[in-house]
Amino acid sequence: MLSRIGTRLFTFVEQHELGQVTFAEAGFLLEEAPDSVVAPDVAFVRQDRLHIAPRESGFFPAPPDLAIEVISLSYEPFEIRRMQALYDRVGVPLAWWIDPKRRTVAVHSLGQSVRHLTADESLDDESIVPGFSIEIARLLDIPALPST
Repeated sequence: MLSRIGTRLFTFVEQHELGQVTFAEAGFLLEEAPDSVVAPDVAFVRQDRLHIAPRESGFFPAPPDLAIEVISLSYEPFEIRRMQALYDRVGVPLAWWIDPKRRTVAVHSLGQSVRHLTADESLDDESIVPGFSIEIARLLDIPALPST
């Protein structure tokens, strides 16, 4: 599922030259002293903000425009609340929390009430990634690999 949303978003962003998509290996420095660094499962930074990134390797020195997190069985509810509180505090405009077990997505748009979407709806946000949309059912319904 993570590869499905990441690949679809990456392909769309590249085709439309909207910015950069990163995966969990990329870090974002959200606060300093003490440092708060996050590495969302998938993240997006708009083209007009890429200039603030350092040329050398290192963390992106600002929050992403979109953070996508896939909730695994090992996640505790307090961890999700803590991470989303950090995203809100530093001004992440949009976060999608995908819950494969419940087949829902919690959409956190900065300054707005949380929206809970179900499998029969679509994920999109014209203000952050104009034109991108993915059906949640298609995102969640991944065929099982054949066993050997």
